[in-house]
Amino acid sequence: MKRDGQMESLWQATTSGELPLSFRREPQPALTYDVAIVGAGITGVTTALALQKKGFSVLLLEAQTACFGTTGGTTAHLNTLMDTPYHVMIKNFGEAHTTNVATAIRDALLHIKSNVSEYRIDCGYKTQDAFLYAQDEDQEKELEDILLAAKAVGITVEQSSDSPVTVPFTKGLRFPNNARFHPGRYVMALLEEFLKIGGAYYDHCRMTHMDEASTLVLHTTRGEFAAHRLIYATHIPPGVNLLHFRCAPYRSYAMAVELEDDNYPEGLAYDMYDPYHYFRTQEVDGKNT
Repeated sequence: MKRDGQMESLWQATTSGELPLSFRREPQPALTYDVAIVGAGITGVTTALALQKKGFSVLLLEAQTACFGTTGGTTAHLNTLMDTPYHVMIKNFGEAHTTNVATAIRDALLHIKSNVSEYRIDCGYKTQDAFLYAQDEDQEKELEDILLAAKAVGITVEQSSDSPVTVPFTKGLRFPNNARFHPGRYVMALLEEFLKIGGAYYDHCRMTHMDEASTLVLHTTRGEFAAHRLIYATHIPPGVNLLHFRCAPYRSYAMAVELEDDNYPEGLAYDMYDPYHYFRTQEVDGKNT
């Protein structure tokens, strides 16, 4: 499960990308599926399982292996604060639309928690507080804007002087009931459930193009498949040129390290620089990182 063919993340190094043979259900080219989904990261697998449970016949296609891309390289913070702060969203899109975003974020966190419980997924899931801290006057002003906007859209937040990390700061906010987890093990467990209830999955199967007619014909590196609807669960859908111009590619970096003093922070912590820094702990197979 090497990330981008080069680096291997902590999640990929501790997750088997191979499914048990008893779970594998390969697609049948003769069938016309209700829904085809391209991309087997957390978005694609979650959507596939939800639709299959609702009675749709679902085909899931992945160009590499499950969790190869963004899901396998994420820092896996499950939080209610966003990279784009709520006061910026309100300024650009209005309070009503920003409230919808905040509601969707809370629902997503609850959905993950529910799946972990329902399927008894051993993925190191743990509810934790998230801590956002300011380190100068400009950041303090922005922190106040974030506090007011978060409350306006229904996000639970409060001022706090406690921090899980030993980094000097002047003011801080605490967002309770956030969480951490191991995304690779979580997604692979959902993928197994998807296959158990009749879903079809192909990895190492890249979709090259599609013919649109009354039924969609998907051309892939492993044959042609038919479906009534198609969902792109990829980073940016191919062929949507406006998005290609608006979404600039960039890469952020994460390091997984072990501490000599074993003093791992209990919580999620973020500073307010651009680019910002963040810290968290994850227990994997009895060892903290």
